[in-house]
Amino acid sequence: MEPRRIASYILLEPLGHGGMAVVYRARQESLDRTVAVKVLSENLAASTEFMERFRREARTAANLRHPNVITVHDFGEDERGVPYLVLEYIEGPTLADLMDVGLDDSPIPDLLDQIAAGLDYAHAHGVIHRDIKPGNVLTTEDGRVVLADFGLAWLLEGAHLTMTGGVIGTPEYMSPEQAAGEPIDHRSDVYALGVVLYEMLVGERPFIAETPIAVLLKHLQDPAPSVLLARPDLPPAVGDVLAKVLVKDPADRYASAGELARAFRAAITQTSHQLSAISDQRGALSAVPVSAMSSAAKSPSTTWSPALSEPTVAAEDGHRLVCPECSEQLPAGAGICPRCKYMVPLDQLPKSSASRYKLQRREVIVNLLPQSIRWTPDGLQRARRLAAQALLEVTNDGWEPASIGEPYHLVEGRTISGSVVESAILKLERIA
Repeated sequence: MEPRRIASYILLEPLGHGGMAVVYRARQESLDRTVAVKVLSENLAASTEFMERFRREARTAANLRHPNVITVHDFGEDERGVPYLVLEYIEGPTLADLMDVGLDDSPIPDLLDQIAAGLDYAHAHGVIHRDIKPGNVLTTEDGRVVLADFGLAWLLEGAHLTMTGGVIGTPEYMSPEQAAGEPIDHRSDVYALGVVLYEMLVGERPFIAETPIAVLLKHLQDPAPSVLLARPDLPPAVGDVLAKVLVKDPADRYASAGELARAFRAAITQTSHQLSAISDQRGALSAVPVSAMSSAAKSPSTTWSPALSEPTVAAEDGHRLVCPECSEQLPAGAGICPRCKYMVPLDQLPKSSASRYKLQRREVIVNLLPQSIRWTPDGLQRARRLAAQALLEVTNDGWEPASIGEPYHLVEGRTISGSVVESAILKLERIA
């Protein structure tokens, strides 16, 4: 079967699709290069108003030229009048992919700097993104971070909602003014970037609810939770940065994405010595470029975890270790040396240590993957390695709640790979 063609582009394989468009990896014959072609829904071509807006938005996006903004090479309509866009082809994981495998703190300032640079450039040219989220942040193998779908995601969503009704945008990242249907400016993108930053640090979004409408109401009404509740190891200044960017009134936020990025870098460097010490134990992760993350996203055995800065447990079993790095005697059962931040190997920890770790939230979801522990406990990612021990105890005991230990018990356990537990999802609940 002959591959489908659009103009001089040969569509090779689908890369992704949504309700209103399909994106293909394609070959541009005239320039002999790989591109991405986004083919929009045929239903859209019937609307004269949409086609006019599409051409206007596409032309605006095509005029953006910045290393952190995806390049629009071309746009047009095929022989049936179906609109399409030709985009720069980015081979690498999205920020969402990176967060799925676990993201260490150390690359976050650089990621944020590059996202902010792309946003500030677009804002200076009068373009508001309207849909900043991890799935629209791409990364390349040479360490570049690229923002995709400027204005075009909003255009497609708007066309979809004229048929179905609803709110334009992604509720989890939507600013209060956008959620309320009010006029927005660049500060709405800054707010969304603040939500993304919170998620990079904590592993989950600040506002979570069961329905999109409930999430929107939280953005409109609820104060943003302090990032320090989920990550008490972070310096207080980081909490101040997140509090400022996630305020309801746009006038009280940072004036630009770059201002947010600079404030965050200044705040997070208050613990740079901790990041450096821990990164040494993890193969100098603090110096890892974004390009290295693309391989991490492809490998389930790779984990990225936030910096640990305090001893996370102190078991009551009298088991003590001497730190091999600084010869400091560790507190009983401690997983981190309080002096040099050396991380005690998991197999050297007493079995009771992790099971005695006290959760700071009532409920926690824990994932156990083959050769890779992912710890996403409503925050508290810093307990990743110690939690692993508790998980292994649970799997060996056949999901017995007693094996978890106080002050939390097993609510739900589900194996993914049969009787031999190679992969599992646990739900733990703190005992009141």
